[in-house]
Amino acid sequence: MDGPQQAEREKTNRSFKPRQQKRRSKTNPFNRETREAQKRREETEKRAQAREQSEAQRKKKLEDRERMRKAVAKARKPGKDGKRRLGRESHVLLEKVKKLVGEGG
Repeated sequence: MDGPQQAEREKTNRSFKPRQQKRRSKTNPFNRETREAQKRREETEKRAQAREQSEAQRKKKLEDRERMRKAVAKARKPGKDGKRRLGRESHVLLEKVKKLVGEGG
């Protein structure tokens, strides 16, 4: 008796289970366009970053040049006694040489 009742319960339990259908995801008709747009965005970001880096580098070089120019002008100006300031000049010249050697090597 247990056999037919058990089978009846299983049959009723099965009928209440909702069927799970595998749904296909909707295909986006603009996949290719979105990929291309993303690539363009990334390329423009890279260009903007490169531009910012070059501008920063240019600004730094200008500042260094101006600082060196002022230091050289100050070093060449004679002291109170009218003689050249060799100590100050040597530091400026040494800095110049270091920069030249660093760029060349």
